[in-house]
Amino acid sequence: MLLAAIAAYYRVPWSDEGWFSSAAFNLARHGFMGTTVLDPASTHLTRIDRRTYWVMPLYLLGQALWLKIFPATLFVIRLFTVAWIPLALFSFHRFLRAIETGANATALATCLFALSFIFVDNAGFARPDLMCCALGLAGLACYVQWRNTNISLALLSANTFVAASGLTHPNGIFYFLCLLSVVLFYDRTRLRFAALSAAVAPYLVLGALWSVYISRDPVAFLDQMRANGTNGRWTATLNPIAILWSELAERYAVAFGLATKGWALLKLPALLAYVAGIAGILSQRESRREPSTRLLLLLLTVCFFAMAIFNQKLTYYLIHILPWYIALLALFAVRLWERFARLRVVLAVATIALAGLDAGGILMKAYSRSQTAVQEQAAIEFTLAHARPRDRIAGTAALIYGFGFDNRLRDDVRLGIVSGVKPDIIVVEPVYQGVYDSWQTVDPATMRAVSERLFAYRLAFNNGCCRVYLPPQRRLSHDDVADKR
Repeated sequence: MLLAAIAAYYRVPWSDEGWFSSAAFNLARHGFMGTTVLDPASTHLTRIDRRTYWVMPLYLLGQALWLKIFPATLFVIRLFTVAWIPLALFSFHRFLRAIETGANATALATCLFALSFIFVDNAGFARPDLMCCALGLAGLACYVQWRNTNISLALLSANTFVAASGLTHPNGIFYFLCLLSVVLFYDRTRLRFAALSAAVAPYLVLGALWSVYISRDPVAFLDQMRANGTNGRWTATLNPIAILWSELAERYAVAFGLATKGWALLKLPALLAYVAGIAGILSQRESRREPSTRLLLLLLTVCFFAMAIFNQKLTYYLIHILPWYIALLALFAVRLWERFARLRVVLAVATIALAGLDAGGILMKAYSRSQTAVQEQAAIEFTLAHARPRDRIAGTAALIYGFGFDNRLRDDVRLGIVSGVKPDIIVVEPVYQGVYDSWQTVDPATMRAVSERLFAYRLAFNNGCCRVYLPPQRRLSHDDVADKR
């Protein structure tokens, strides 16, 4: 948790963090769950500034409750995500222990999961992925823990957590599929009407509660869900080879440094270790016959193909399949430790090195980003010093924390070209610049329009990281002119 807190403290804010926090902040402080940092006209998200439907509600509700208690700073908001670490690790440990992977493998897997780059990186991010993971793992742990004593209770508790995971993020579907796999693996002959009723009940109850909120504006719900649901959520091809290649190239290659190269390649040993763990387990006939190993291989397969078909190729979604990679790696490592005494020193060194690379990578990433945060804050202070009460400020939602949730900020990367409302001040920082760089190739027409819009303003601030554009008629102070030079 300390490592995640360090990462959370230094990490530069990102746009989707601001989107989530805008809705949560408005609910906590103003009583409505509108994402006011987004403009309905520029995003085509109907009435997004009044009610937020395009994302699942539970994370927003949880963050809003958090903000009822704690101040609305970026670090404090990220601590809400960090707070889900104990549930995720405890649930993972209980699940592995209940399926009888062995005490040593269970302990090793839990430690590797806790220190993995993907897990800690998610924990330091104000997004719902870790909460979704923790709730999903809790559901799996409940089922395997209680299935032998009371299968109805096991199904009720497990599906309550899994339903909550789905209401946190659509990726909760992965845990539903995993739970279904576990139930069929162990108890397909024990299922009766009472047990199935217990399994269905949580979805009906939580769905009914969500429906109350949906009923306030069903048109906005359908429009927002349709817009988000068609945003790269499903694979665009039925070719299995193309699906597999897309998953490997667009998610794994990026996540483990093969696409980005440089220091990011320090994450590659983790991927190689996961592959080695799977290959090693498959090569051992005795291990393949163990029920726990077969179940873990099943869960890995289900998750891999579900992720390849559903949802965007975002690297932080790997947190949902990571537990099964790590569990199989830990099983293989323990088998080698028990059978080959001569390899123990090598195994110990390799395990420590793997954990060290992951933890060290997090610290390096945090340090490298700290300077960017300082530069962004300077741009924010300049903007606030020159903004008038009724100004409209165009800038990424990532700036919402530095702006103190100022309602003048609107995340409009097209700078009013679509909405027809010209901003008074424009802030271009790394998020927007990254979009503009990609548009040079993929959407040159839009980029030309954006360039023309920027040309109509005056560059008033530029520190190499961020640029602030003001209307040409707005005067700068003598000190501002000196700083610009």
